Amino acid sequence: MHTAAPSTSRPHVSTEPNTRGWRSYLVTTLLFSLVLLPLLYQVFFIMITMLPIDYNSNMQPNTVFFTALTSMLTALAGTPLYVRALIARKKPEIPTSPARRFLPILLPYALSMLVWALSYGLSGYSFAKSTWGVFLLLTPTYLLSNALLVFAQSQMLFLLTAAAELAALLIGVQVAAWRRGRRLSLRPLRKTFAFGLVAVLVVDGAVFLQLDQRSQTHVLPLVAPDKIGSEFERYRHVPFSSDNELEVPLETPDVMIRSPYPRLNGSTMTAPVYGAVAQALYQGLDDSSSLGIVSDHGAAYAYEQLLAGEKDVFFGAEPSPEQREAAANAGHELDMTVFGREALVIIVHKDNPVDSLTLEQVRAIYQKCITNWAEVGGSNEKIMLFQRPEDSEAQAVMLTQVMRGAPMATPLLEERTASFNSVEDVAAEYRNFNAAIGYGLRYYCTKTKGSEGVKLLAVGGVEPSVESIRDGSYPLVVDLCAVTAGTANPNVPVLLGWLQSPQGQAFVEQCGYVGTVRSTLSSRP
Repeated sequence: MHTAAPSTSRPHVSTEPNTRGWRSYLVTTLLFSLVLLPLLYQVFFIMITMLPIDYNSNMQPNTVFFTALTSMLTALAGTPLYVRALIARKKPEIPTSPARRFLPILLPYALSMLVWALSYGLSGYSFAKSTWGVFLLLTPTYLLSNALLVFAQSQMLFLLTAAAELAALLIGVQVAAWRRGRRLSLRPLRKTFAFGLVAVLVVDGAVFLQLDQRSQTHVLPLVAPDKIGSEFERYRHVPFSSDNELEVPLETPDVMIRSPYPRLNGSTMTAPVYGAVAQALYQGLDDSSSLGIVSDHGAAYAYEQLLAGEKDVFFGAEPSPEQREAAANAGHELDMTVFGREALVIIVHKDNPVDSLTLEQVRAIYQKCITNWAEVGGSNEKIMLFQRPEDSEAQAVMLTQVMRGAPMATPLLEERTASFNSVEDVAAEYRNFNAAIGYGLRYYCTKTKGSEGVKLLAVGGVEPSVESIRDGSYPLVVDLCAVTAGTANPNVPVLLGWLQSPQGQAFVEQCGYVGTVRSTLSSRP
């Protein structure tokens, strides 16, 4: 009688959690992903920003530090909390299916990146557009920190926060699964899991492609080296104030001026010199009584005051044809006294191997006809172009003396907070990256913070030295003029005469400019 051998096969036991357990796992995962970790992040962010740590006043590095530390602490705290929730009693089983285990983690992350990509694309990669309001509204649990990051122009930190949350959940789920002995079999991969993974990779790729596109138009302030521009704090050049930074003559001036004081105004470019001259020559004034006598309103308004008879002398570049026409229409004839020279200089990083460019090469670079430093004898690096704002004096010189009517490429931009609830795009000031090129007036590129890290290029083989600027062999020279329009103030000729004297010319050079004549006084210690 044949007896069948006893079966050794085990009854089939499903490795999948029941529907109730799956739903509980899904709800737990989504609550952690969309509520608990963001809330934890906000708490850490607020706590860290309130720490009594002495940082510099620059908000952006602080924001980097705060966000990085907050994300790290959130991940460290979120992982054990998540593990605890999954292995506690009456909590769901850990699915063994890749789709059920990871889709509740990947899809919220993919959704946040999709919202990012749509907002980023529709805004033209700029926080200055109102489209970013959509991003903030669609990520409500991160509203506080995201709003702060928008104002700090810290777009990379959005990705850091999301990545920290994703890492916390992935690590937490795996640790919880190992604690339960729930091995994960990746074979066969579920179609839904593969779809979710592909979706995450596609959206991530789109985001990083957008960041690469943004780098072609915007400068990231978070990684910027020293900024060098023609902006400075005007109060540092107000004569007679206790905390100004105006030069003091090395010897007592031969001329002293008392009432009636010549009323002075001028361009920002010349404020450091005419403010210092007034402080050195005017007797009997202090910081309050000098108000209205010496002003710094910028070139446009200063000319209006000159023609209206509200000021006696304008200091700045030679009057433009439009300014001459305005004077003629007002019935004035402009008298100009050239008292010094300034120059537009081309600046690069001090380690850039290029030492000289022709005017034609500079023009071609700023038209993007030349895009790589190797084309002009430098390293094989893409040239990073910086421009000055449209209303700056350096930009006016660049357009007239270098571009000569040729259009310039679109400038690199950066976002700046315009008000509490808005951000605006502005032309980015020069950042001293290795591959950067910029331009500015010599005074600012040699006297401002960060100028020790730049190199002034020769133009057409001529370096912008004091002598080449004085004799005009350097091709981008700007005459500095004291302009009058029929003033009757008897002390104006005294002031202008001293400016052109050897002592006055020495003081012009002491202030950081170039005199029109060589002075032996300028070489004194």
